[in-house]
Amino acid sequence: MINTTQTINTKNLTLRTFREEDAESVQQLLSINKPHLTPWIPWAKNEPQSVETKKLQIKEWKESFNQNKKYIYGVYEHNSARLIGMMFMFTRRGNGSLEVGYIIDYRKYGKGYATEASEALTYLGFEVGAKKMLIYCDQANIASARIPKRIGYTHTSSEIEKIGKEEKRVMIWEMKNPINQNE
Repeated sequence: MINTTQTINTKNLTLRTFREEDAESVQQLLSINKPHLTPWIPWAKNEPQSVETKKLQIKEWKESFNQNKKYIYGVYEHNSARLIGMMFMFTRRGNGSLEVGYIIDYRKYGKGYATEASEALTYLGFEVGAKKMLIYCDQANIASARIPKRIGYTHTSSEIEKIGKEEKRVMIWEMKNPINQNE
């Protein structure tokens, strides 16, 4: 599975890989949303980080993208061109699967942006050859769990996942590639 897609346009959004000049916007997005992210995303506790640190992270994200390990996209509204979120596509689950993750600015909740962006990444994953797409979300994050259901994912299981020193009960959502479902 090799993903070379750096920009995706949907009805309301543009998803694109980050550039070094996006560092301040990323820093601001994560800083403003920290209280909304920390219950669900352990690394958010380390925010806000400096703009210089974000520039270094963006370089790491580009390397990871080029090595087909992890794909990170900024989510931009068409009407404002403002960064309103981040999308992730991870290879960490193996077995021909890709995992989708999402962060949307709390001020944009309820507009369907996380669903729209997640659907776009799901189908990108299938286009690049994933046999199945996964979404893992904390069982207590009811709003997040609505997203895979809306797109057509199936809740296949729940498990305890150790993230750093924390343990969380996560829901695992799966969608098989419609092209190769029998494999």
